[in-house]
Amino acid sequence: MYIIPNENYERTGESFSGSVKDKKGSYEITKVELASSYVEMEATGKYINEITNSESQNSITLKAIADIANKDKININVFTHLEHDRVLLLVKKGSSFAAAKKQAFAEVLTSLGIDPVSGNSEDMSLQADSVLLLASVLLQVGRLESDLKILLKTLNGIEAVKNGMATALENYATAKDNVQSSSSLGGSSSSITVTEGTFIDDRDSKTYKLVKIDSQTWMAENLNYDVPNNDDDVCYDNNPANCTKYGRLYDWATAMALPSKCNSTLSTSDADCAITTPYHKGICPTGWHIPSNADWNVLMKFVNPSCSDNSSCATAGTKLKATSGWNSGGNGQDTYGFSALPGGYGNSDGYFFGVGDGGEWWGASEVGSDVAYERFMYYSIEYVSYNVIDKDRLFSVRCVQD
Repeated sequence: MYIIPNENYERTGESFSGSVKDKKGSYEITKVELASSYVEMEATGKYINEITNSESQNSITLKAIADIANKDKININVFTHLEHDRVLLLVKKGSSFAAAKKQAFAEVLTSLGIDPVSGNSEDMSLQADSVLLLASVLLQVGRLESDLKILLKTLNGIEAVKNGMATALENYATAKDNVQSSSSLGGSSSSITVTEGTFIDDRDSKTYKLVKIDSQTWMAENLNYDVPNNDDDVCYDNNPANCTKYGRLYDWATAMALPSKCNSTLSTSDADCAITTPYHKGICPTGWHIPSNADWNVLMKFVNPSCSDNSSCATAGTKLKATSGWNSGGNGQDTYGFSALPGGYGNSDGYFFGVGDGGEWWGASEVGSDVAYERFMYYSIEYVSYNVIDKDRLFSVRCVQD
């Protein structure tokens, strides 16, 4: 905690500190003598992800600025963090502290697409204020922990201040649409159920839909990453429109981000072709990986608990296929938002087959030097097929989060 004199709202250099006492974020700062009631506060630590209801692996830092006259408790949260720099700018332009706090808080809410509420940001808690819980979900949905950390720094930076927060935040306001209308926004984080979101691949700025299915988070569309200096990732029929719709097609070695020789070399016999465990990133974005047989098995057994590991899974195709796009009335129910599409496949000789009829997806598990496992869905069948296929075939890729 830093003291801010009334006259210039800049830190005096005097500070006080304390430690978080429990997983609820409770803290106490004792033996404090204040020359001013205006303080800046920072809290660094892990947090509970309101989407997964689990503790983060990494720490973040949140800020707050407040008038603590007649207060014995301050809650440092995403609202206090997002309004922080804006408050300082407004008071330096002549606004009273109270007016600056009110205006900055209102701007943050508006930028997130949330209707204004009464009260101060530092008086809100996740347990008592659903609007704070909603904002926390909006900032987390579809983002890795590392992305959230960068986002919070960006939105608290000088550019966000100059633009009155709105410009910097507008790209994130659409995340509200990813919180399903069936979600409860009551007084505890366990009442939140968010199943869909979006993710931005920072390599090429493409945005992907994602879906949380039980314990796993999958991309809800096929990867469309153009691997640099590689001719073994293509669009169906070499038509870019098919990449936009179905994603790109990759041979196994390209999908695994391995040398082309690995299409005919067993991973255990050549260090250049090694598959990492438990996650093999391949060409997926950081924090994501190519699904192994174990990953596919988890998905299949959730969709149909009677399915066995490493086998075709009855009715799973119907539940995972998209509700449109499949030939001859072969559309699925898309029960979980996986939205599988029939992107077809290609051969190493340049021919393409089956778009509209079927979709095939690589796995990171191999069988021999020139064959690996894949999953296959077809318009005329209800199950998801489990097959062994030549590594030089060109199939789709779905990434799953680490």
